[in-house]
This record gives sequence, C-alpha cells and structure tokens, in this order.
Amino acid sequence: WFPTCVFAEFLLPRVFGWPRIFDPEATEPAPTPFPSLARWYTEMQDTSAFASVRSDIMGYWEQMEAAGQFVHISEEIAANTDPTLKFTYGVPQTVALNYQEPPPPNKTTGRYINQPDLDDVVDVHVAAPVHMHDGRELHPAATLDSMGFALQSCPTKCKDFRDDAQVVSAYYAEMIELVKAVSGAERVYVFDHTVRESGNTNLNA
Repeated sequence: WFPTCVFAEFLLPRVFGWPRIFDPEATEPAPTPFPSLARWYTEMQDTSAFASVRSDIMGYWEQMEAAGQFVHISEEIAANTDPTLKFTYGVPQTVALNYQEPPPPNKTTGRYINQPDLDDVVDVHVAAPVHMHDGRELHPAATLDSMGFALQSCPTKCKDFRDDAQVVSAYYAEMIELVKAVSGAERVYVFDHTVRESGNTNLNA
C-alpha cells in the first residue's frame, strides 16, 4: 500500500489541511501524529524502486492539481457548515481561553449572586490564545485511569435541556448508567445540573 501512502502524502496536507504525516521531521502546522508510520515511509524511500514510484505518483498528482482536479473538493470543504463533519486531523486549533486575573489589594476573588455587591470581591477574566488539540484524536484513547476523563458516545432522549423536568426525568438516568458502565461504580447519584450559556453573567455562566 505504498502507492496509497504517496497519494495520502500529496492530498491530505494540500486539500484537507492535515500535517505532513509521512515526514518525521515536520513541525508545522504540527508534528506527525503517526511517527512510526513516518519513519517507515521515509526508510522505504532509501530503496531506489520505492523512491522512483513515489516520484512518478507525486508527479502525476501535481499535474492533476495544476489542472484543477481538487478545486471542487476544496470549495466544498470551505463551504461546509456542518459541525459534525471533520476534515482535518492532527492540527491544533488556536482558541481563546479566559484566565482569571489576580484581585487588586484589599479585595478577594469572587462574585455576588442574587444579592447586593459589597464591592469587596472581583472576578475579572482576560482572554489568551491557547493551542488546543482534539481529544478525540488521542491514541490510545483517553480513559479515566490514564487521563482522568473519557469520551463516550451517549445518545439522549432529552429533547430540551432548558426543560429542567425533562433533564431530571430523562438525562439523569442516562448519565447514571453511563457513569456506571465507564467507571464500574455500583451506585451513582446526580445531585444537580447547570445549563451553561454565553448570555449569562453570573458565576454559573
């Protein structure tokens, strides 16, 4: 399947924005997530027959690219609005995370909720750019024992998370069974839930 790897080496970075997965020395936009595969692929090219095959295949696809072979694919990717479709792998995204500022003298960190503000606490956050990786790409996958968290698929019957009664009646039971299955716990108790939304300005936003 060496020829398939050559095609992937050509196509994935150019069209789908992947890192150069077959280059063990690459650092931008990210190192290869498959270092063993990259080393194998590189060592194979020390053999003249494999190097020649790679050169022929790459040359063909470079000609096809120049003729517009991948334009429609790139346009479809650029126009995609479905957040469930994932085209890029192994490249961290730069996101803004809010970090809490230290309080000034004579004040502590905190916030009053549903009561008068006595002007003795502050809660100021400043956004900072952070490189964030997709946890779904971890290999091996994250587990409670290895990472302290796990990603699980859990379809829900809850149709409206703003309906507290529906959340309690449907979602609580689903989460109890999920936690039991993943952790091995015999008893799970859900004591509360919070619906987070960007429009809130209190501590639970």
